[in-house]
Amino acid sequence: MLQFALFETGFWLIAGKRARGRTITAFGPSAAVGATNAAGGRFGTLDGAFGRSTQWALREFQCHAKLPQAAVEDLHSTGELHLQRIIRRPPEVLSGHALYPEAGLASGGLNAATARALQSWLERAYRCPVHVYASPAARSLDPAAVVQEGIWRYDDYDSNAPRMFAVDLSATYPLPASINTTVQMDGQTIPKPITIGGYTGYNQGGVTYGGQLTGGSHIWNLETTEVTPQTIYGSGGYTGTGLSAAQLSTFKVVRAASHFECLGHFDSLNAYDRVTLSFGLCHWTLAVLGHSGSGTIPVEEAREMGALFAYIASVEPQVFRETIGRFGMSAASAWPLAAGGGAYFSAIHMESESGPVMLCGANYRADPTRKEGIEDNHYGHLWPLYYRMQMANRTSNRFQIACGKFARQRIANILAARVGTGRVSDYLTSEKAVAMAYRAHIYTTSTLNRLTTALGAIGRANPTHNQAREELAMTAIERAASGPAVGHVQSIRGWSDLPQRNGIALGVTYRLNLDDPSISGTVGSFRFDPP
Repeated sequence: MLQFALFETGFWLIAGKRARGRTITAFGPSAAVGATNAAGGRFGTLDGAFGRSTQWALREFQCHAKLPQAAVEDLHSTGELHLQRIIRRPPEVLSGHALYPEAGLASGGLNAATARALQSWLERAYRCPVHVYASPAARSLDPAAVVQEGIWRYDDYDSNAPRMFAVDLSATYPLPASINTTVQMDGQTIPKPITIGGYTGYNQGGVTYGGQLTGGSHIWNLETTEVTPQTIYGSGGYTGTGLSAAQLSTFKVVRAASHFECLGHFDSLNAYDRVTLSFGLCHWTLAVLGHSGSGTIPVEEAREMGALFAYIASVEPQVFRETIGRFGMSAASAWPLAAGGGAYFSAIHMESESGPVMLCGANYRADPTRKEGIEDNHYGHLWPLYYRMQMANRTSNRFQIACGKFARQRIANILAARVGTGRVSDYLTSEKAVAMAYRAHIYTTSTLNRLTTALGAIGRANPTHNQAREELAMTAIERAASGPAVGHVQSIRGWSDLPQRNGIALGVTYRLNLDDPSISGTVGSFRFDPP
């Protein structure tokens, strides 16, 4: 009955890997897979067991029942698609039992408040207010062009041809004016569907992954989403007017790395490789999905996104609650954390009825023959979860500012690293040098050990710090870098100005237009604005 209720209210995650259709003809362990929808999709069976899919779907119900509004299904509609039926009636404000308490656990457990809310949703024909569907971009408002609807799992639709959109009827996010518009779909006036991104496949270490990617034309490319003084500091707009010398210098370093990490935009996320989900100025990662290369599957491995959650919960508790905490996720470790190699790491906790549990759902280092941990980490791979993270990055300036402070903490750690009796800050004193070291360190923290060793040798041979030693230090960074970061640090060294207005990174045109766009390699040019 619980599976039926979750399916009926639009949480098609319950129906297994391929929840694509409209109706199921039977329920239970021997359920027959029933009718197909207009797009030809078929359902998985509802197995009658309280397993992973049931827990995830129930947790997603709890998350969505905390939002301001629910969609309402027109039960008399003859529309082929579920999407057509939920846009024929206006959404309704959640109240009473239908509104799951803000402090209620997003546990995936059927507690009393969840049972009351679910019953209320069934009685009122309430449906999930965020509906993800796939469609060619040019026909995104044409129901006949929808190639799949009700997308939940990362691989529910695994073609990179169409784009994924969300019809969001929840009234949760404060949208900029250019996005907060209405359109006509199937003869109904609805909020303009929000572009999420697309699917892409990926092979890493001989293992095939795949998942979400937001880039190019998927990015909003607005003042509210680009990495600018305004989004990092809350002032300065595109031009940096009014920033102190230290703020502007530090911004240039942060922006230089973000050019490679997130295309200079907060809403450039991806979830197609072995670290489940990554976003932000350093593309902080969530959780591991695959082999580490040594034969183990470190499903509980602490990652940088967990540390980011701990930091934001400490410095901006209300922002954390609104964007992440109320959806059941938190850092396993509280801030302050001890830095490891100049960066910070924490595993992710999820709420349960009996207390917090690891995101992977099992407290062990997995045997390669056991897949439970990997599969549980795929919860972080859901399209609606990806959408929530994306919208936090798109619509909360306080979230963005907190991310900027966390990024600057990493710069502080790099500069404070020991080199003999001194510090890295004694050797890297130009904007270019600091930006290069920062970018290389984001790719791998092991860069720092190689760099400090090289800087020590440079210092012994060149005790006076001048332009010549600064150049030697930049060369040392190039040699300490690894992977694609080698080319990136070389690019930074060759810049005279920071890439900005009309500059392009992988199809994204920048709007940044600093009054002083120069990024200097001159000794002593860097001024640090600590977090």
